[in-house]
Amino acid sequence: DAASRLGLPLMLKSRKGGYDGRGNAVLKDTSPESLSTALTSLGIDPSSKQKNGGGGALDLYAEGWISFEMEVGVMVVRSTTGETRTYPAVNAIQTDSICRVVLAPARDVSPEVRHRCEDIASRAIDSLGDGATGMFGTCT
Repeated sequence: DAASRLGLPLMLKSRKGGYDGRGNAVLKDTSPESLSTALTSLGIDPSSKQKNGGGGALDLYAEGWISFEMEVGVMVVRSTTGETRTYPAVNAIQTDSICRVVLAPARDVSPEVRHRCEDIASRAIDSLGDGATGMFGTCT
């Protein structure tokens, strides 16, 4: 169902325990072999009859595939009084969809773009309210 709505390839993600590309599996086609390989890499026994979220099985979601040249990341923090601040924008370098290197400040990005990324990230987290933990955006 996700493949028909999002297209292929797509990224299967664990709702718990995943970060910086860990807990993810790329699904390139919907053959039984590909599905079995993806589920196994996420710690799910594909032969199990258990539903997601039950009996130790992982709870998954799917995201459409995003091609990108570089990732610019911004860490946003919130004080106990509700004020948000950002750390300087960084580049996160991916290998096999896993973050391997982080460079600060972001390289090959103008200071204006870095500051714009920091502003957008801060406003996005502010708009999500208390408890917001993150967001991901792309531009073309």
